[in-house]
Amino acid sequence: MTKLQKESHNTLIKVKIIIRHHTSDNETVENIISDKMINSLTLIDAIRFLLHNTTISFTCNDYGRLFLLPDGKRKDKIRELPYDQNYYKLLRDFCKAGRCTFLLNLADINPKERIINFS
Repeated sequence: MTKLQKESHNTLIKVKIIIRHHTSDNETVENIISDKMINSLTLIDAIRFLLHNTTISFTCNDYGRLFLLPDGKRKDKIRELPYDQNYYKLLRDFCKAGRCTFLLNLADINPKERIINFS
């Protein structure tokens, strides 16, 4: 592998995860975590790394769904990422523009029902 191939293989991607969950008083809350990560990480490793110091009340959260949100540059739609089909895929497969935003929905709400402003 040439030096150029290694450099393009291990570039940094800005990854943002929005965590939507219920609090103990059943209020729905969204928290945002972001960091730069190497694009050769798997999706599950990237999520584990971002969530390693996160505390979420799991009393009302027994089900989660992961979504990839559009980056605003293309005519993409919100895409659900089923765990069994995507957890070993690399970040570079999802983050084509050098950044990507995921929604980890631990609340029982369809993410298309609300408009989320990321700016």
